[in-house]
Amino acid sequence: MFPILLVYSANFAAAWTAITYIPLEKSTRAMRLLDTKCFDLRRFIRDQFTQVWNTLIQVNFDWGTITINKELKEGRHTTLDQAIVGLKAYKELEKAANQLWRDLDDAILKPRTILRLDGRFGPLPTIQIQEVDSELPKLG
Repeated sequence: MFPILLVYSANFAAAWTAITYIPLEKSTRAMRLLDTKCFDLRRFIRDQFTQVWNTLIQVNFDWGTITINKELKEGRHTTLDQAIVGLKAYKELEKAANQLWRDLDDAILKPRTILRLDGRFGPLPTIQIQEVDSELPKLG
């Protein structure tokens, strides 16, 4: 499903640009309908990329864990690289990366650095990294 979205995304960008070059005097109800349909399709594709990102990167605040999967195996075989390309195409990558940073801070870093109000000391939460892949994509 994801490679199809990339093709639609590329064709959609060309169609969106072509619509903007139609002169105003040629604008009709059909143009408004096309514009609305293009906007809705663009939003749908952007939401699909965001959903793929959220499926690949899962944060569990209760357990204090972040799971980053390199690819979806649920029939779509979408990779993290593809999700990054899609989010970058829709200018949503920075927003997703900032949210990941906030989630990392809230789920992993803050529990290790905030002093307990009751004054008790206990073991610090541990950080474990499993199945490290040196080929993880870069966000920027």
